[in-house]
Amino acid sequence: MSFCFLGVDVGGEENTWAVAVEREGLRPLPVLSLSGARPVGLEEITEFVRKERVLAVALDAPLSFSLKDRRGFREADTALRESLAREGGQPGWVLSYHALQAAPVRGLLLAEALSPFVGTILETHPRAGLYFTFPGLREAVRLYKDPRSPAEERAKAVLSLWRALVPADPPVPPTDGLVDALSCALSAAAYHLCPQTLLFLPGAPTARGFGPFVVLRRKIPSRFFTGSR
Repeated sequence: MSFCFLGVDVGGEENTWAVAVEREGLRPLPVLSLSGARPVGLEEITEFVRKERVLAVALDAPLSFSLKDRRGFREADTALRESLAREGGQPGWVLSYHALQAAPVRGLLLAEALSPFVGTILETHPRAGLYFTFPGLREAVRLYKDPRSPAEERAKAVLSLWRALVPADPPVPPTDGLVDALSCALSAAAYHLCPQTLLFLPGAPTARGFGPFVVLRRKIPSRFFTGSR
């Protein structure tokens, strides 16, 4: 397999999604969660990274912590909540790591397992990135993860966001987890290929863990995509 970038939407044991994109052309690869529209385990992700040439991984989970964090909100979380509020988004999309239950532990365990094999391990927030990057799809960003919305509307929102991220239809029926994992993978790609498209969030001087914490801020230029429209 060619060099690739990996994104992981870290959830519970039955709700963790992983998508890899090729370095050349940023084409989503038919591996991990795209091998059948399925969640994957941390061991499967680690085995994939151990065998393949993964240049960078971005995880949707808190990866750095400080003894000075208050109520589970880090400096980066507060900055991201304020950025969302300024642009009419929902600050509540950025949760404290207290509220995220097992995700921070699973994310940190995965980052530590991947660290011998991947040179770049990032934290990201895919929903915030989608909101910033695609102003014309902000209603879709509000809908695609909202369990109160009708299933048909959520499915349309998921598909529209996938198509906005990459110039190709998904190889399997998309889910919100797949969209988030793809957004994470493209954040990892942007860090290496076009870091000017990212928002770099502040970290506490005493923080320990992995990072930096970056969020897509602008669309990745079309020249990086194979078959771009």
